[in-house]
Amino acid sequence: MTKITVVFALIVLCASAASAQRSFSVRATHYCSSCGGSRTATGRSASSRGLAVDPRVIPLGSRVYVPGHGVLVADDTGGAIKGRRIDIRLASRGGCSRRGVRRVTIRVLNRSPKRRSRG
Repeated sequence: MTKITVVFALIVLCASAASAQRSFSVRATHYCSSCGGSRTATGRSASSRGLAVDPRVIPLGSRVYVPGHGVLVADDTGGAIKGRRIDIRLASRGGCSRRGVRRVTIRVLNRSPKRRSRG
């Protein structure tokens, strides 16, 4: 390999690593598993922790770091979730009320293709 090829390969690797982890500000709301159905848009149980997202912004199946909540899986969608908005699924209705609506900076750790469960 020539030096130019090695440098080009390093640039490509750095660019792909940067795009794999991107941060941006979103409006975060909360909902509880008892507020909706029993399954998410990807087929996961709604009783597990997760996020409802706009799949045009954050692909379904992506792992997302949300401050105060840790790493969650983007596994659901919602009619009101458009653009840079997320809905964090919690276990209790009281927890949703206490947290309210917040602006947070999230980090998408990996962008995976949209997956749907057949079943």
